[in-house]
Amino acid sequence: MANIKVKNVPGTAGETPPYPYQDYSWLKYWEKMTGDTATFCARCGCLNLAKHGGHVQRCDNFFDSKIYIVPLCEECNNPNNKDVFEVDCKL
Repeated sequence: MANIKVKNVPGTAGETPPYPYQDYSWLKYWEKMTGDTATFCARCGCLNLAKHGGHVQRCDNFFDSKIYIVPLCEECNNPNNKDVFEVDCKL
């Protein structure tokens, strides 16, 4: 799978997954939707454990403005971080 350039989406901390998954964490929701188990942060080069389902937008496709969930560690799942970074996981 090719790496995908993304950035954090601010202002999503209070959102919950859609019905019928509203009782899930975003990380558990990502696992359910992808069939994968989130162990490590998806940010390329980060070796921390995934603790959150981070809301990100792609930066490598002008026509794709959807918000995606990816497994991120606490440090990488920072809405104040406006840097573009690469992830290696299913969106």
